[in-house]
Amino acid sequence: MQKHINVGIIGCGMIAFSKHMPHLYDIDGVNLVAFHNRSKQKALDAQQRFGSADSVVYDDAEALIADKRIDVIHVLTANNTHREYAIKALQAQKHVMVEKPMAKNAKEAHEMLKVAQANNRLLSVAYQNRYRRDVQTLKSLINDGELGEIYMVKAKSIRRRGTPSWGTFTDKVVQGGGPLIDIGSHVLDLSLYLLDFPKISHVDGSTYQKLTHENQINQFGPFDNTNYTVEDSAFAFIKTGERQTITLECSYALNTENEGENILEVYGTKAGALLNNGLHLNYTNHRGYVRETVQVNSIDEGQAEMQGWIEAIRNASQPLVTQEQGYEVSRILEAIYESSTQNRSIVLKD
Repeated sequence: MQKHINVGIIGCGMIAFSKHMPHLYDIDGVNLVAFHNRSKQKALDAQQRFGSADSVVYDDAEALIADKRIDVIHVLTANNTHREYAIKALQAQKHVMVEKPMAKNAKEAHEMLKVAQANNRLLSVAYQNRYRRDVQTLKSLINDGELGEIYMVKAKSIRRRGTPSWGTFTDKVVQGGGPLIDIGSHVLDLSLYLLDFPKISHVDGSTYQKLTHENQINQFGPFDNTNYTVEDSAFAFIKTGERQTITLECSYALNTENEGENILEVYGTKAGALLNNGLHLNYTNHRGYVRETVQVNSIDEGQAEMQGWIEAIRNASQPLVTQEQGYEVSRILEAIYESSTQNRSIVLKD
């Protein structure tokens, strides 16, 4: 096993406290040695709860990146800072995990990818849903041919009224978009992962801002609806070079009866599958229609994600979410936004 791995955290917000830091803290041989946050008190809180005995709180991110003790840096900040922090960390010979999406746009994601390759460092994106047991079970069934030829995936992350009331999620300049780049990126990543990241031919997308300027009930509490600059819903039709189809629906606000996040329907020539609070298979045989619920043990996907990431670093192997895949997700997200703006199909070139 590799020596102790020292981790630095840039961005001590909710996702750092709920997923990254507690699960890294629980891994043998991993030390959280450095913290930075715009609000220093949050970094001090993180140090107190998760920091090693020799841990440091830095007033600026560049000082943390320059710390020669650090092997790995987690960038858990707003989307418009991912590129800057990740590139500086990679150039300082640190492995890097960024929270999803990889960057604010595809250009920035591509720059990060090239720097990671040039410096022979690992760069991963926090798409923890891949680690779920039901997802891994479905992936194995597809790979084993149990569903036959997969030709259609329907992907949904729909909130009826669920605009984030914290952070910068409604600021396009900072985030690059709204529910599409936020919760939509998770379910898009799952769709591409199940299909082994096929080559995408073209994308048709529509984004809307129709409901969130209204002063309505919101499951996360009031938000500033006078300064809302992102879409509140987005829809896309994605075609692969092998004539597979992915449809994507996501929203913070939508007048619908059917809501839920990371819902996937997969259609194959032998069977179909539904990922929604578990894994359900659907097929027809000589007895007629059959719906089978596949029993899988639950798992803390965030814990599995951190464990898998550290193992990849220790083994000098590729993480489950590679930098190339993170870039491909960003590329498709950007094509959806571009298609909506230009009101036409966007062809994705190599």
